[in-house]
Amino acid sequence: MVITDAISFNVLCRGQLEFLCSNYDVELTLVAGGSESQHAALVGRNLGRVVRVPFRRKPSLLWDLTCLIRLILFFFFNRFDVVIYSTPKAMLLGSIASFICGQKRRHSIIRGRAYEGYSGFKRKLFLFFDLIVFRLSHSNVAISRSLKQSYIDDGFEPEDMVVLGEGSSNGVDLSRFSSELREKQSSSVFRVGVIGRICKDKGVEEVSKVVRSVKAEDPDVEFLIVGQVEDDVGQQELSGLLADGLVEYVPHVDDIHKVFMKLDVHLFLTHREGFGNVALEAAACSVPTFAFDVVGVKDSVNAGVTGEIFQFGDSSGVANEILRASEEKASFRQRYKGARQWAVSNFDQSSVWRRYFDFFLD
Repeated sequence: MVITDAISFNVLCRGQLEFLCSNYDVELTLVAGGSESQHAALVGRNLGRVVRVPFRRKPSLLWDLTCLIRLILFFFFNRFDVVIYSTPKAMLLGSIASFICGQKRRHSIIRGRAYEGYSGFKRKLFLFFDLIVFRLSHSNVAISRSLKQSYIDDGFEPEDMVVLGEGSSNGVDLSRFSSELREKQSSSVFRVGVIGRICKDKGVEEVSKVVRSVKAEDPDVEFLIVGQVEDDVGQQELSGLLADGLVEYVPHVDDIHKVFMKLDVHLFLTHREGFGNVALEAAACSVPTFAFDVVGVKDSVNAGVTGEIFQFGDSSGVANEILRASEEKASFRQRYKGARQWAVSNFDQSSVWRRYFDFFLD
């Protein structure tokens, strides 16, 4: 398995690789870039051989060519029954190297498109890179139906990729994310949470508009933001909200399920996703998600069942719905009582994992 950064093995594939080694007769080799600490954590999981190739996420012709040569040499001297690559840089270089070396079964997992908002030549270039991956792979798995549709809209053939089940690459840990503790809690305070990276692409500007609009009408509604700041826009918006005393901020939480226990609404105004797994985690905790109608998110939020979908950029509509919900908290929670069951029926983690590995190892 080839992935751009070891942190993706440690976060996106948390528990998944252990499940693979425990339930299937495999010898696993993991190839990734990333920091020393993330590699040490990956090695410490004792899953098999770990190989470091210093991928960089941003394009760098000379550096990427060096990594490609290293991958070709690696695949030339190591033969595998199955090669699986995911995340953009690893997909492109992994597909080329494994094809050149004649690895017999090559598969890609498409987790999203970082260029979703691009246009013109830059967008066409990245689409061309994806086309190379698709043509050099025996199968391509998109982690959501809307992600697959976005490729079709760009001229790709439907048979270029498949979606397994209802999508998602990791499902949700239903034993960890549960509504039981939340149901025991009672509070008159209405709390809205934002969980994830704080940057422009994740909708920090829209979040700021929602917070300011809601607090102007009802100062008692509380907002909690959890996540690392990743760009100047995120830092500017967060600093302004904190300076005005409008939000509580926590950079990192290990037990994120405990945060959901305190929330009445999960606010998820990202501009793009491959699949919005955090919305599944909220649903499993019976917390509704308010989100924009964008690629990847529309698959993880079932409107009227696990939350509501709003037109992209409709911050005022989101704010108005939060205000209405805060005025009728009991009936609002009752409206989404089927959220957890939807997550259970479609995204139980072990079922999602088995679906992927049965497909790749068949």
